[in-house]
Amino acid sequence: MTTRAEAIRFFKHNPLVFFKKQCKVVSKSGELLNFTPNETQLIIHSEAEKQKSETGKVRLIILKGRQQGCTTYIRMRFLHKIMHTIGHKALVMVHLHDAGKSLFSQIRQCYDAIDWRFKPVFTKNNESVLAFDDIQSQFTFATAGSKGTGRSATLQLFHASEVAFWDNASEHTRGMMQALSSEAGSECFMESTANGMTGDAEEFYNKFMTGLDSSSDFKSLFIPWFTNAEYQTTLPADFTLKTYDAWCEKEYKANYGLTDTQVYWARQKIATDFNKRYDMFCIEYPANPHEAFEGTGENSFIEPRIVIEARRRQPKGHGDVVLGVDVGGDEFGKSPDRSVIALRKGNDFKIIFQKKGISRDDLMQKICDLIKEFQPQKTFIDITGIGYNLDRDLVHLCNVRNVPVSQVTGVNFGSNAIDSIQFTDCKAEMYHHLREALIVGSCDDSAELQKDLLATGYERDKMRRLKMQSKKNLTQSPDLADAMALCCYQSPIFFSGVF
Repeated sequence: MTTRAEAIRFFKHNPLVFFKKQCKVVSKSGELLNFTPNETQLIIHSEAEKQKSETGKVRLIILKGRQQGCTTYIRMRFLHKIMHTIGHKALVMVHLHDAGKSLFSQIRQCYDAIDWRFKPVFTKNNESVLAFDDIQSQFTFATAGSKGTGRSATLQLFHASEVAFWDNASEHTRGMMQALSSEAGSECFMESTANGMTGDAEEFYNKFMTGLDSSSDFKSLFIPWFTNAEYQTTLPADFTLKTYDAWCEKEYKANYGLTDTQVYWARQKIATDFNKRYDMFCIEYPANPHEAFEGTGENSFIEPRIVIEARRRQPKGHGDVVLGVDVGGDEFGKSPDRSVIALRKGNDFKIIFQKKGISRDDLMQKICDLIKEFQPQKTFIDITGIGYNLDRDLVHLCNVRNVPVSQVTGVNFGSNAIDSIQFTDCKAEMYHHLREALIVGSCDDSAELQKDLLATGYERDKMRRLKMQSKKNLTQSPDLADAMALCCYQSPIFFSGVF
């Protein structure tokens, strides 16, 4: 016969069994049921256990969709650990006070349902702390509403929930990582649905992208909506795959290996919950990380779907070759600003050079090298600010080095547009042509590039002309996108038949 001590020891080393036998959660229908992890939760569990076995610690950044059960799994995991480990402190930080209260009540509800023989007795219980003094462990909830929360604590377990929606996100995450133990057994889960790539949400975006690098201590984990088996709907008798302005069901099904029942579920969800807006569905129920983040660019002049599709296309490899040079830095290479060179061939774009803090002379040498290598028909250079007269000096350098050079043109983003009826200035005109090219063309499969392409918003002036958002009102300088836009200067004149 199994003793109490043996049962506790068994549950300690078999958390999935503990969940199913002892933990209860409220289902979406409102029933109190035994906690049986779903597909998403099992993936998170598997990744966490794998990382723990390899490194002794867990450091996961999770990009998720809505209602997949990520938060439920992590809070159950932490409850299991503090109940079975001496001296463990767990902190769950949420973006809203009400969310914290709700999560804590769910934890308390689960604790109450556990057989008294297999749980420690709490000595402190309020709306934010569940403490077990006998084993010196506790579970604490906090809100990311003010700077410095939780910094004084030493933590073994940290769960950052919906990080992309936190105020002062960068401040909080830095503070929490200082407080988190680096010893074996410590765990950190940062999870969120996407909320864009700028402002406070930039912290989660940057951490997720960093976690994709194998050298990072953190590992990024993306869980698409169709991982959950429940996200499918019975088909009507007359069901056929359809094509809409924003998405093609046949292509979507093929890209992700979906069933018709899953596609139909997505169709119904888009129609009923998102007012037929596919881009908004992608934010809440993403199929890949890119559309999750880039789908939030609501006022971007270049729509997310255009960029996503351009990233997927293979270059066609024909058409005029053009270089676009966005000039950063300063005379001596001490500025942190970045200079970028883009290459365009027909409707295909590629970033071929980028560097921070490059001097004007070194940049000219680099452009000259690339002109020699690619022999472009046109080279368009940003001559605003530090780029003043760079076009003239570049031609002189190419002649000195005996590098054949065709037309080099200096471009001022704020100068008059060729078509002043439709566009307020040269920048608006170039971005318009860039957008048109990307509708049918390709670009680098780069999240950093997409962030740049979606950074700039737009408006219409009193004459209904296109006007791009001023760079001084942006949280980032879209150097990569500007270099690509320069490749599109005077496109209707020099690229007849391309558009």
